[in-house]
Amino acid sequence: MCIGGAGAAPPEDCGARSVYELMDRHVLNWPHEEVLLIADILSRVLNAKEGETIRTCIDDVDELQESVRILRNTSVFVQNDLTGGK
Repeated sequence: MCIGGAGAAPPEDCGARSVYELMDRHVLNWPHEEVLLIADILSRVLNAKEGETIRTCIDDVDELQESVRILRNTSVFVQNDLTGGK
């Protein structure tokens, strides 16, 4: 048992090394661009002029969907990390 690492090892119940590395990457590399894109689109929707549809406020639906997917995946890892996987 090593006690000199100050918690540097992955938690025992994280699944596997690859899962831990993915979780660590998401925590350290928060998806800023995706968050900014979603915030920009929400701002455009909230400030839309009368008669303007939500679809016209979204430039690229595929890009929005991909950003939401990335953000959801990041949220799952962060939530599991904060709650100890519960």
